[in-house]
Amino acid sequence: MTAIRSLSQALRRRTRRLTGMALASLAVAGVAAGGAAAAVAPVNTAAPAITGTATVGSTLTSSTGTWTGDAPIAFTYLWQRCDATPSVCGAITGASAQTYVPVTADVGGRLLVAVTATNATGSVTSFSSATAVIPAPVVPVAPGNTVSPSITGSAVVGSTLTGASGTWTGTAPVTSVQSWQRCDAAGANCAAITGATALTYAPVAGDVGSTLRLSVTSSNAVGSQTVASAATAAVTAAPVLAPPVVTPPRCGGEHGQQRRGREHGSSSGRASRAACSGHDGRGEDDDDDDDDDDDEGSGRSGSVGGLGAPLGSLGSGNAGALNRSANAGIGASGSALGALAGRSAGRAARSTLSKQQARIVLQRLARIAQAKAALRAARTGRGGRPAARA
Repeated sequence: MTAIRSLSQALRRRTRRLTGMALASLAVAGVAAGGAAAAVAPVNTAAPAITGTATVGSTLTSSTGTWTGDAPIAFTYLWQRCDATPSVCGAITGASAQTYVPVTADVGGRLLVAVTATNATGSVTSFSSATAVIPAPVVPVAPGNTVSPSITGSAVVGSTLTGASGTWTGTAPVTSVQSWQRCDAAGANCAAITGATALTYAPVAGDVGSTLRLSVTSSNAVGSQTVASAATAAVTAAPVLAPPVVTPPRCGGEHGQQRRGREHGSSSGRASRAACSGHDGRGEDDDDDDDDDDDEGSGRSGSVGGLGAPLGSLGSGNAGALNRSANAGIGASGSALGALAGRSAGRAARSTLSKQQARIVLQRLARIAQAKAALRAARTGRGGRPAARA
């Protein structure tokens, strides 16, 4: 019995030792298991987004989105082409960068990007929203002219010509510059006029005999085109306006009286009579009025002394000669010559006489003076008034 009890105790002791070892092993395993459960794979909290204009040739850029999980986390990208809905998508071969440039194969569809985040624990993929439908590309067009440039105005030196650049088409922006050109009389062999780049141009003396035209060049990113207006007429010099010719009225003699009679009542007739009126202001000019009224003659004789001043415009020589002739006539004809000289001086003061006209006036005065003297001599001999003795 003692041997059995000793063996039983030994077995119990061994069992307790093995149980302790097992519990220790389990504890170690539990600690290890607890450490593995703490590792976290990537988790997406905000989806990736695409920025840029969804057109052929533009650049689209994808963000990574927002992620959690154990670091480090690596990201990869894969762009996909979808239909317009978008419900069916497929990966675009080689489009694995963070950016993508749409091509013509994308026209009519939408694009999205798949972003995959990876760490030591695992990988997770998140998708962006799809872009707008990719439109067909606009093909740039070079400028084209639909209405030619034109010029308005007169091709005369000193006047102003105004040009219009015409109407143009093409992909905007389209810019236009103009240049005036001088051509031969036929509108050919044209050359640019230095500095004439505005829409207006004033012809100069050097343009006389030539024609002018406006050349317009329009340009955009694709190209440029130049179109010229039709040529003007040949440039002419500015007209020179001659001063008006003023003809002094013909007042004396029978012809003057007839002319005044025809013009009687008209404004020109009144002006003519005013110009031909005598020194005393009367409206009639009668060179042959030899009224023997001594009072009238004596009343006008005072005009002779001032005859030279109104004739100042004739020149000092003519005025002096006229005065000398008038003074000589006074001695022969008395007061009647004074009246005649007074009227003649008034006419001379109101008209500009040439030298030839001045000579004619002097000759007429001399003849009239002689006639007056002879008439008075004859009357004195007949009329009972004794002739003056020498």
